[in-house]
This record gives sequence, structure tokens and C-alpha cells, in this order.
Amino acid sequence: MQIESDNQVTNQSYSFFRQENTILDDKKFMEILLKWGLQHSFKVSTFLFDIKFDHLNPNQFLLDLFNSKDVRGSLHYVSFKQNVLLSQIKFQLLTCKSIKLDLFDKLTEDKIVVKGHIKQCFEEQFENIQIADELRKALVLEDSEQYCVFNEADRQELLFKLFQILVLGGQLCQYEDEIQAYLDWTKYLYKNTVNARKYADKDEIYIDSYAYDIRKLENSYSSDHPQNVMYVVVNPSLRIVNIIENQWLKVW
Repeated sequence: MQIESDNQVTNQSYSFFRQENTILDDKKFMEILLKWGLQHSFKVSTFLFDIKFDHLNPNQFLLDLFNSKDVRGSLHYVSFKQNVLLSQIKFQLLTCKSIKLDLFDKLTEDKIVVKGHIKQCFEEQFENIQIADELRKALVLEDSEQYCVFNEADRQELLFKLFQILVLGGQLCQYEDEIQAYLDWTKYLYKNTVNARKYADKDEIYIDSYAYDIRKLENSYSSDHPQNVMYVVVNPSLRIVNIIENQWLKVW
């Protein structure tokens, strides 16, 4: 469900403070981003916020977030007008239910991945993205047979969104022939973005996070390519918000 902020005003106002993020400090992760053509385009920013998050009114939180001076100075692909505050945001609520990688078992069940190997296909182009295997078909080619492997609920999972960024890569991507590296680094990214907690009354883990796919910021940003994305992940109990950005950067 896509939501457009309705200029709802409350007495609650959030403040944000830049926090060090270590996701991109991992040397091996940076090496794999280089291989996949994402080393210059993939960004993660982290901020602390000062008051309790109201998940019933994400509009207020997101407006305050993108109107924060500290946040504006940290983002890489948003062209804010100086001294002009946003009043409208289009976003989509994502789900954060996944605690394992079971979502991707469908790739093996539907034989897109066989014994760990990704099934290859004749090469074609989609939005300048090289499509040379059935995995990438399943991600972005809506008229392909493989696309039906994942339903709409699957595609609205934050875990799926992160997986898609890594698999599609950048313009100079060296794609993998085997699935495991994509799964391993999706797990790493997801684990370091969301907040996993245990229920107080039972020995089970749940994800205590809310995620939003930012589709448009008034006169400042819009998502117009499968790899042009911005996800806001709020971890209420930690009072931490992570902003994940990626852009399809032209190299020639």
C-alpha cells in the first residue's frame, strides 16, 4: 500500500542525531560491493532519535526525518532546496517478518537455483540491467515465467528488497553463478539493519523494526529505476533509524 503524507500535524516533533554506522566498515563486504558494482552507489546512514516512535503516524516521523538538517546533510541522492521544508512524502510500508532466509527457498523449489547454481538464460536488457540468468528474471521481469516465483507479499519484505539490490548490482557488476554469496551478504545486511528481539514470555525471536520504501520526496527525490531506492528502517526500542540508499550510476 502506497501512502502519501497528509500534512498531519501533531505536537510530537522528532530530533535526529548522526550516529556512526559500521556496516560499510567490513572489508569483505566492501570487496563484494566492488565486485557487484555497488561500491560507490550503496550508502547506509544511521541516526538516533529522541522520543518514542509512533508507528501509527509514520508521516510525522518521516517528515521530521527528511526535514532534519543533520539528515539532509548526510543523504547522497536527494536534492533538497535550501531552507524549504518538505510537506509531502510518498512511501510504502514494508514488512519485517523474516527471521531466516526461508523466503528464498522458492528459488530451489522452482528450479531457478539447482544445487546452489543459478540457472542461466539468453541475455537481455531491462532498464540497462543485464539479465542473463533466471534469478534476475524472477526479480524484475514481470512478463517472465520466473517472476511468479515471488508473490506481492514476498516482494514487500525488507529482506527481499535488500536481496534485490545486491543481486541486480551496478552497471559494472560481476554476477555470481552460485546463490550462496547473495544469501550470505543479504543476511549480513539485514541483521545489521533491523533489531531482533526475544519475546518476554517465550523463547522465540521477532523483528522489532518498521521499514518504509520512500517513493517520492516533494521536488527533491523520486524512485525511477529498479536500483534507485531509499529505505528507512526504524528500530523503536533502540531509538535508531537506518537509511539505506542506492542509485543506478552511469559509468559511461
